[in-house]
Amino acid sequence: MQKDVLLEVENLHVYYGVIHAVKGISFKVLKGSIVTIIGANGAGKTSTLKAIMNLIRQKKGKVLYKGKDISKEGTHNIVKMGLTLVPEGRHVFPNLTVLENLLLGAYLRKDDEIEKDLEYVYYLFPRLKERKHQKAGTLSGGEQQMLAIARALMSRPECIMMDEPSLGLAPIIVKQIFDIIVKLKEEGKTILLVEQNAFQALKVSDYAYVMETGKIVLEGKSKDLLNDKRVKEAYLG
Repeated sequence: MQKDVLLEVENLHVYYGVIHAVKGISFKVLKGSIVTIIGANGAGKTSTLKAIMNLIRQKKGKVLYKGKDISKEGTHNIVKMGLTLVPEGRHVFPNLTVLENLLLGAYLRKDDEIEKDLEYVYYLFPRLKERKHQKAGTLSGGEQQMLAIARALMSRPECIMMDEPSLGLAPIIVKQIFDIIVKLKEEGKTILLVEQNAFQALKVSDYAYVMETGKIVLEGKSKDLLNDKRVKEAYLG
């Protein structure tokens, strides 16, 4: 395994009954980088992230994190190791407050720095501090997305996977979310980003993979794919 590779997927297959959703893909995420997987709806992007976190059992292949095979680890152990997922659709707990949602993000931790990390996520997302006693279900879509990212950060991950963080959000909120993604990288986090908003994803990422019908059909430096004729025609309009 390459020295700077934090996450590596080898020959991953995912099935839903007889449906073969992910067909033998392999890719790497280097430490301290933003890697994006772009592709149309139904390409297998979400299934890939769920398989990495072992939220899908019907799969084949290998997932290595920090050189260790985590293919059969429980999801809670994967989070403990420093790998976490911000799921598509946010999935905040609507009847709990913002603060309670954030504390749930730290439920596996036993250290005494949770308060410090709360202040850190409030610094990243000041709006969450203003609404910390408000029920999460009453937040706007953009605020719920901020909460989902902040909750993931409360587990102190080294690598964060984000599934469609810009989905359904107003352009001004999308810009804020992508600004935060860049800031997290600057602060040393590694990010695997799944996005339908190919232009934004390619703008902020270092390396990109293009998925179509369960396969990786193209890969390269993000700046090169921004100018690739095939990518422009298919995803950038």
